[in-house]
Amino acid sequence: MWKYKVYLLPVTKDDEEFISIGIPNHPDALDRAKMIDGQWNNEHNQFIVRNTPQMLNDIFSTFKGSAWIDMEALKKKKLQNVNHNDRPIHKVSLGALGKKYLHEFGIHLNAKRYSASTRQSYLHMISIYLCYFLEKDPKEITNDEVQEFLTDHIVKNGYSRSYQRQMISAIKSFYSDRFDIALLLESIPVPRKEKNLPKVLSTREVKAILDCTTNVKHHAILTLMYGCGLRVGELINMNVSDINGDRKVLEIRHAKGNNERLIPLSDKIIEVLRGYYRAYRPKGYLFAGQHKGRPYSPKSVNQVLKNSARKANIKKNVHAHMLRHSFATHLLESGIDLRYIQVLLGHKSSRTTEIYTYVSKKHLDRIVNPFDQLYAD
Repeated sequence: MWKYKVYLLPVTKDDEEFISIGIPNHPDALDRAKMIDGQWNNEHNQFIVRNTPQMLNDIFSTFKGSAWIDMEALKKKKLQNVNHNDRPIHKVSLGALGKKYLHEFGIHLNAKRYSASTRQSYLHMISIYLCYFLEKDPKEITNDEVQEFLTDHIVKNGYSRSYQRQMISAIKSFYSDRFDIALLLESIPVPRKEKNLPKVLSTREVKAILDCTTNVKHHAILTLMYGCGLRVGELINMNVSDINGDRKVLEIRHAKGNNERLIPLSDKIIEVLRGYYRAYRPKGYLFAGQHKGRPYSPKSVNQVLKNSARKANIKKNVHAHMLRHSFATHLLESGIDLRYIQVLLGHKSSRTTEIYTYVSKKHLDRIVNPFDQLYAD
């Protein structure tokens, strides 16, 4: 039985699409709404957020189990846009030629030994690309038409720069070494990567989250993610055999880029894992999902963290990757060498790891403000 109803309404501001989240006057609803990254409108008791697929996922995750999400108005708006769009690319099925090319592309990705997640992402993106040019052979597509696709599908729909970069990578991989065509792949402009600082929790906040996580399985998940600086994909694909209790190390076999690494396990982390093992006796995947033989889902991991953060009265819009960022930042603040942190995180480049120096409070505290120097004795 739902506690309340939340209404999602379409809003257009300065030619950009937003979602207005209608929140009832209910304490739980207001607390959950504050976890969403948006702007609060006091006059209408609403949150205004960007209309993106990721934001919709965040809304449903945040109100899961408490609210009925009414998005009829949002659906009607979407249908109107599809009716006025010459190319409703998400509503079209691939023809025989498109399916043939997609199948061949899958074989190509396997031969290149791409990871399973990259193969899945690239195949999905190329299916969208082929649907857009449904009546045209991919060999005949020009650079200008590729740019038109990127504008229509990505820019107009408000997708992120990282999504655009990945789409371009998928298109380049689709054509690479496979077609004798005049398409100049290198001339397709790639947007510059956004330089966003990582969002970090304090040690006090991490402890409060873990203390509020009473479920044994959930506590083990969050402990391992923070205590070892894991990516979500690494956590959910981990097997029981990846934990070496005798050597006190965690073997990461499904890391980004198919790289492997070892992470030391402290006695306290091993104690938490042993308590979890005694309670659940996992086989195969260390953290299995509700469906037999399937791993825990990334969405469930994020929801576990959000629920615990809410219980701990933390108002930040937390997500699972923040635990990895916090692990790295706290190591740096405790004096661990940056090169060692790079190895623990599995970063190929030290430049990736160096970003944590920008959010380390101890590093920032060492900076003497020139204003203070004006009044120094």
